[in-house]
Parts: sequence; C-alpha cells; structure tokens
Amino acid sequence: MTKFDPLKISRDLDLCAPYFKQLVEKAIADCNALGYQVRVFEAFRTEERQDWLYAQGRTREGKIVTKARGGWSWHNYGLAQDVAQLINGVWSWDFDPAKISQPFLDQGLEWLYPYESCHFQMTGGIPIEIARETARKFGLPKLWADVENGKK
Repeated sequence: MTKFDPLKISRDLDLCAPYFKQLVEKAIADCNALGYQVRVFEAFRTEERQDWLYAQGRTREGKIVTKARGGWSWHNYGLAQDVAQLINGVWSWDFDPAKISQPFLDQGLEWLYPYESCHFQMTGGIPIEIARETARKFGLPKLWADVENGKK
C-alpha cells in the first residue's frame, strides 16, 4: 500500500482531460509571449490531497486556500489547474493575476477570481454535483467528453 503524501503536487497535464490540456498549454504559451513566465503549479489532485488542503486554516494551521472538500473540486477530475510564475527555478505569485488571466479566458476557461486568482477550470456548464456523479458512475473519459461538448 502506498502511503498518501499530502505534499505531493502534480503538475502533470497528461493526467487532465486532453482538450483541457491543449487549452491550458495554449494559454500558457500566450502568457509567456506577453512576458510572464507562467507554468502549471498544480493540476490533477487526489481527493485525499484536496481534503488535506481543505483542512488548512480550519483544522490545520495556515490560511484557507480552498473552499472545496475532496470530490468537490474540478482538480479532482482533471479539469482545473493553478498557475504561478517560475522565475529562475523559484515559484512566484508576485504578479497581477488580471494580467495573466486573459489568455486563459480567451481559451474559454473559467477564472475563480478573486477567491482563487490563479485557478482556471473548465466545466462545460456542468454543476460539480453532476460531474462528481458522472465520474463515479461512468469514469473520467465520459465526464471529459460531456464537459468538452458543453453538456448541462
């Protein structure tokens, strides 16, 4: 049995919906062309990591970083990612998120500003309750197809 490591961050867009991955990569390229060294800070997230992050600022020290428990975040379904700048190997959030948001919005991604200013997701207009149910009953490929097709 593998021990859960709550500090393990996945930046691997290959774990995300293929269409979402393409949109994110295009938006990041556009940000870079504007002079922002934007990279994926975190993409797919396990429900265990989501719960660990949710506990921060509630039952564990630190500031609150998410409103979503495990299973209730688009990260858990490979349809969300957080970005930051990677400058000389150091992660930085010292930038105006409004300046990097436009390339993501141009790709049709949703922005959770102001609460999560570096978070972009794709829902296809599907409520998270339906996404959760679809993923559990039919798997991620079905959910990904529904989101890509904009089913509600």
